[in-house]
Amino acid sequence: MEILKSSMISDSPNWLSPNSSNICCLQSNYLSFASHKKVVFCDLQTGYCDKILTLGKDLYAICLSCNFENIAVCCSDNYLHLYNLHTLQEIKKTLIGKCQGIKFWGNDIVYIVDNKYKLLRENEVIEEWALDDFLALETCGEYLGIADKTKVQIKRFLYVYEIKGLWNCIALDVYKSLQIVLVNCEFAVAIRGEEEIVRIPLKRSNNKGKNSVFSAAWVDENRFAYSTGSGEIIIVQINPKISQSFMNNPHNRAILAIVKSDLGVISLGMDRILCCWHISNVETPQTCPRSYTTAFAYTEPIWDYQALEGSVYSMALYNEKLIVTCGKQSLLLFDLSSPNLHGRCLYKTLPGNAIAIDHCPETDLLSVNCTNEIVIISCNQEKILGQHKMICTKTAWKTSSQLYLSMKNEVFLWNYTSKLCEKTITLDFEISLLWAKDDILIIGTQEGNLLYYKDLKSIYISVYHSQPISCLSLGPSLAVGSEDGIISLHIIPNSESLCFSYKPLLLLEKHHRPILSLLWSYPHIISSSLDHTIQIWDSITGIPISSLRLHTGAVRYILIHPLNHNIIISGSDDQTIRFTHALSLFNNLKPPKVQNCKKPELVKSLFPNLHKFVYQQNKDDALMSIKNLLENNENLESELFNINQIKALEIVKSSMNNEGMIWVKVKKWIDNDKEIEDDIPDGLGELSFLYGGKALENYAKTRAQEEMMRRKVHRSVVWTLISKDIELAVEVYLEQKMFIEALVVAGIFEGDKNLVYRKWAERLEKTNKVEQAVKCWIGIEEYEEVLRIVNGLQQNVLVKEIREIVEKKMIREN
Repeated sequence: MEILKSSMISDSPNWLSPNSSNICCLQSNYLSFASHKKVVFCDLQTGYCDKILTLGKDLYAICLSCNFENIAVCCSDNYLHLYNLHTLQEIKKTLIGKCQGIKFWGNDIVYIVDNKYKLLRENEVIEEWALDDFLALETCGEYLGIADKTKVQIKRFLYVYEIKGLWNCIALDVYKSLQIVLVNCEFAVAIRGEEEIVRIPLKRSNNKGKNSVFSAAWVDENRFAYSTGSGEIIIVQINPKISQSFMNNPHNRAILAIVKSDLGVISLGMDRILCCWHISNVETPQTCPRSYTTAFAYTEPIWDYQALEGSVYSMALYNEKLIVTCGKQSLLLFDLSSPNLHGRCLYKTLPGNAIAIDHCPETDLLSVNCTNEIVIISCNQEKILGQHKMICTKTAWKTSSQLYLSMKNEVFLWNYTSKLCEKTITLDFEISLLWAKDDILIIGTQEGNLLYYKDLKSIYISVYHSQPISCLSLGPSLAVGSEDGIISLHIIPNSESLCFSYKPLLLLEKHHRPILSLLWSYPHIISSSLDHTIQIWDSITGIPISSLRLHTGAVRYILIHPLNHNIIISGSDDQTIRFTHALSLFNNLKPPKVQNCKKPELVKSLFPNLHKFVYQQNKDDALMSIKNLLENNENLESELFNINQIKALEIVKSSMNNEGMIWVKVKKWIDNDKEIEDDIPDGLGELSFLYGGKALENYAKTRAQEEMMRRKVHRSVVWTLISKDIELAVEVYLEQKMFIEALVVAGIFEGDKNLVYRKWAERLEKTNKVEQAVKCWIGIEEYEEVLRIVNGLQQNVLVKEIREIVEKKMIREN
């Protein structure tokens, strides 16, 4: 798997001091920074954090520094750990105490412990002195700068230069001579040699902390930059004297470090944003885009790891741009054509929290579903074109000016230009999903029903799923995802008459939690789920060919990159957006186990005693019942696994349930072609004018479909039997995995019992109830299958007896 870009760094950098030397260090093309229990190395050319130094158990990095060969890390165990920078192998460790700052000074190491400066050379402290409340530590070539509460000391061999005052941070660089930047809460001062060349007063900060300034760095000989506790970065020009805030700044919390590199200036913040900045040349002022005026230094991130405002709620693509909502009153926009993937706010002041967004194809229009209002935004103009106050659950574009809106069980059509909103459909079920294109409207319900409309006329209904429909994608077939964790593929209807489906074309079963997003990328289907995974499926066979574990939270939304169709864009609850090659394969396709999985509610069995007798029987009792069944001993087992019409009727009469008794009455009515008695089912007695013709069968078929859409399985079967469709009644029970009921119905109405036994045996073997599967194969006298399973059982006396009986029956048949 190749991660092209991630939206934020894995952990916040440690915030233990205003001194930038405590958290990061620049060496060659890598920026290393301390982050909880590891040190992360960021490649400055690409922005990828592709190298990680994992510290020991229960350790976290406090501060670090590096030179060309080694990296020194002070950890929570009070040791200084020295690692090889290239192999990341530990070389040695030295007990130093609780470290406040560390820097390499040539091959020596300078560190601060208990407000004492110490110089370490070859594991021996060769120099130390006391400080008055340490504040900052910095090195540059042969120069060393240390700041405490009363002064700053600049040291070079035996040369020591002191600057009086309290300064929060130091920046050193050597051009024609040493240049120093000192910053505190009131002033930023630049010094060349020992002469002050500029003093800039700072804006009053609202930060109530001890230090509102965290870091500074030289940009070039005539400019330096410093950061503040509010996330602002200020660039200062010495001649002529000008100061200006960085433009396009994504930081919204304290910036802990500013570091100069060959590529640009790096900023690292508490908001988990790591950003590399391009700063225009001072001699070539340029006109800035959008609302900015001409500035002496135009700044724009070269790349950044963008921290999102929260979990990804929804995403949309428009004209090579990615628009994201995180459930706040703003939208984020990322330019996918730009190598830096810089993000900015598309719209900052929505009338409510943006829950979902939907782009209208071939236009720049975007519908935003806010808390209690629908908003239409023009992406090009970046302004609101229309609003409609409505507590809406789902939206779908019909045309460039019309939008379907759903509220509970009703669908409305809203024209945002004329501001007309009219009700179009009212259902008996609460709506969970809307999808529209031209004259097609697809609705998913909380019960798991899928309704396909053409010109607002229902032409296809599926009742397969048992939980709310959550997502769908239209490709060569209709792919539907549900909260039951199953993806179903359906034929795209092309007839004008209604088609009612109990069973889809193909099922994709791998996810352990609800399906959240789904899309076609022929010949593959890509899905994401609450189980934190993205699955890639073969749409022909339904086999999962890849399982991508990229996120640590639910993967809410997936899209295909508009410029490279091999790249998946995924947004997650872990507050990241990732760009991943879809062809990356994993050897292990098993998703992570997630506790408290929501299981679909099971339909209550009509024959609980038989159900318990079959599914909760221990292995010894099951083997004995197999032997009795083979020897034709009359008992409850033989009635079920050697069923006929008489035995089926006896099972129904002994169960004394209402639905079973209705089956018996319906059977008598079909056989005698007489009127159904008034007590079955309720209300049917009032329809006596329908009896004896096709009208009753058509009415019963419609009622069966309505009851199935309400998930009243037994009532649906009753109406199906009244419509004289015995095969469909058996199929309904088989689809619900209610094999005992299917078998009894097939017995009473002389349906295909062999089909039921075969399906039941396959299901029992799949669930590792092989002893019960043997009984099913005995029921249809498939003794080769019986022998196959018996040979695989643990051998004992009873198993041997069963095998001998089976072999004799096979010889007798031959």
